[in-house]
Amino acid sequence: RLDAAGADPLRVFDVRMRKDKFSAGVSLPDDTAAIAQLLIDKDIRVMFSDPLAAMLDPKRNSWKDTDVRSALEPLIAVCAEHDITWIGTLHTNKTNSTDARQRGMGSVGWRQIARATFLVGLDPDDPEGDKGSARCVAHDKHNLGPWTPTQRFHLDSATVDIAGDAQPMVRAVIGDECDVTMSEMLAAEQGFDNLSDRKADNALKWLRRQIEAGPRAVKVIQASADEVGHSWRTIERAKTELGVTAKQGANGWTWELVGSGGLAI
Repeated sequence: RLDAAGADPLRVFDVRMRKDKFSAGVSLPDDTAAIAQLLIDKDIRVMFSDPLAAMLDPKRNSWKDTDVRSALEPLIAVCAEHDITWIGTLHTNKTNSTDARQRGMGSVGWRQIARATFLVGLDPDDPEGDKGSARCVAHDKHNLGPWTPTQRFHLDSATVDIAGDAQPMVRAVIGDECDVTMSEMLAAEQGFDNLSDRKADNALKWLRRQIEAGPRAVKVIQASADEVGHSWRTIERAKTELGVTAKQGANGWTWELVGSGGLAI
């Protein structure tokens, strides 16, 4: 796969730990010192963990914020000191939420400890749907600089010579930038085949979650909608369909969900 992607394999290292004369995976935080020394000695610029959760000590709970933070923070400090980028992958959970912040597997600590997070998923505009090879990468969180537009890519095949035998390998081919949102990418998993229908359904479910526990300030709803990529016009249409009541109080306008409006969400 490195050859197919045009990488230089001589600059890539696959790290395995040897414990009790047997090869084993990395376990954090126990292996922090050994990994840190390797990163420094080899002058590593990028470390990639796939999946990141597999590096967590089995005695620690991946759904517990304090366990995740205490396991990762020592190595994060090493990377920060030596200007090393650490990239890790996490799988999404099986819920039907189209809010990326609720779709990470395990504790919220995985997302909170990162300086930047991205969602990789189906391209909702792929004419072949979930059978196609088109994908998107969208910003979920970024504390280091300005957000970038969603980036398209697709999976392609390249032939690589392995010991004299031509073998097909998968590679990613970068495409163009687009305005696809994370909510639309997650909605594509649910089989919507119309972009406007996806946006409307996403907004409907999202708005209901925002106000089902009680009245909420409109300015808070609007700020949250901007953060996840819902247009205000779409949110206002969802408000009408849900039968949301707007009330003005001393601190401004609030929205309240009075009834279900016959909707099962």
